[in-house]
Amino acid sequence: MSESLESKALSGGFVLVGRQLFGMVLSVAGMLVNTRLLGPQKYGQFAIVLGLMGYAANIGKSGLDVYLIRHQGELHARDVGVTQSLYLIIGCLILTAGVVTGPLAALWYKDPTLAPLFWAYAIVPPITIMSGIPIALLDRQLAYKKAAAVELAAQVLYLGISMPIICYNNSVWGLVLGAVGQALLTLFLSAHLAGMRFYPRWDKKLVRSQLKYGVGYAASIWIWQARDLVNPLIVGSFLGPGAVAYVAMAIRLSQMVGFAKTAVWRVYMSYLARLGDNRVKMKDAVESGINHQVLILAVSFITFFTIAPEIIKGLMGARWLPLLSVFPFIAAALVVNAGFSLHSSALYVIGKNRDVSVFHLVHILVFYAASLILIPITGNISGYGWAEVAAFSSYLVIRRTFRFRFFRIDESVMLFNIVSVLCLLTILSLMMDNPLWQRLASSGILLLLLLFAVSQNRKVTILFIQKMQIRFGFRC
Repeated sequence: MSESLESKALSGGFVLVGRQLFGMVLSVAGMLVNTRLLGPQKYGQFAIVLGLMGYAANIGKSGLDVYLIRHQGELHARDVGVTQSLYLIIGCLILTAGVVTGPLAALWYKDPTLAPLFWAYAIVPPITIMSGIPIALLDRQLAYKKAAAVELAAQVLYLGISMPIICYNNSVWGLVLGAVGQALLTLFLSAHLAGMRFYPRWDKKLVRSQLKYGVGYAASIWIWQARDLVNPLIVGSFLGPGAVAYVAMAIRLSQMVGFAKTAVWRVYMSYLARLGDNRVKMKDAVESGINHQVLILAVSFITFFTIAPEIIKGLMGARWLPLLSVFPFIAAALVVNAGFSLHSSALYVIGKNRDVSVFHLVHILVFYAASLILIPITGNISGYGWAEVAAFSSYLVIRRTFRFRFFRIDESVMLFNIVSVLCLLTILSLMMDNPLWQRLASSGILLLLLLFAVSQNRKVTILFIQKMQIRFGFRC
């Protein structure tokens, strides 16, 4: 990839990181207060409800919002009206499923409090699905500032509802009611800003067209997102809500710590979409992108994990410390995924959705099988972590497919960085009981070795420092 393209990619990723920062700060603040007051058991109940109903909401969108964004030519009111009708039908089905699931979940987990939580939360997915329409219209209008304003306003309302309730009576209902308020505000505010009228319509031809495109696009994503059900279904079944809370919080922390990876991925995805007909430039973009993503996650995870015991104990409470036993596994899984995410993205660009779906299916089968075997054997949440490690083998599928459809790329630096990160996380895991200064000194030395061990890493590190200098006007 050319120097100018590499510079633009890192610069664009840096800008996107800044835009996400404020929302992340709000989310972290609310999470710290809520988790400290509720504790693992109560938060685990909400995590079970959120995991199952959240997956239902992801399926319910059916890719129809993407259809509205990518629709060629003028988007007529009839197109939007048909999507509204489809989402109304899907939303009613999910609402019914949530009501039915409540008593079944209470029996499965032997926790009668889950039934009313499911019944109350069942209203959130239909609202969330419907709000996907005006948000898609805002994206189509390139009104990203308005969309971001809606998300932040809804997040503030969520905290404004959930935190007082939890502080007052230490009840998990604060999270449920906060989610309902957040969903409602998102729908009404985004509809107002997008100028959307609620006027459902029905046209068989448009219905078939939208479902064909949307489901075809979303099917592969549905398979991948099924991995989110391992925690509520398998971990919850064998280990209970408390264990679900530890795994859910470890996942959430890893996503927050590694949020910069998503921004860089978005930048490279836009380049790949433009370079679909230029295989040479696409090859360069994929090679650089996978290295950048792995390196960014390496710095983020190692830095956080070094001081994680102090952060968790001080801000969330000592009863949340057991999540550290699974956090390095989840962090390692995200690092490995970062090394191969652009392989899948490039295949999407050239329309090879089926190839990606095959990889996703293999990954899910390995992950589920390993979870069913290892979680009962270990008897604790480390079994979930080892299942993540077992699923690394599935990436051989997407690597082979990418080479068959495209070309061989130089993965030596990316693989070196992945192995290095796995080793560093293992070393830090063994040092969790050591004094903080020892962990800081060790991780600092190891990170410097990683960042300057090979020329590509040195190049990215120096370029990032230069961007920091330009953004903030300081000199090293």
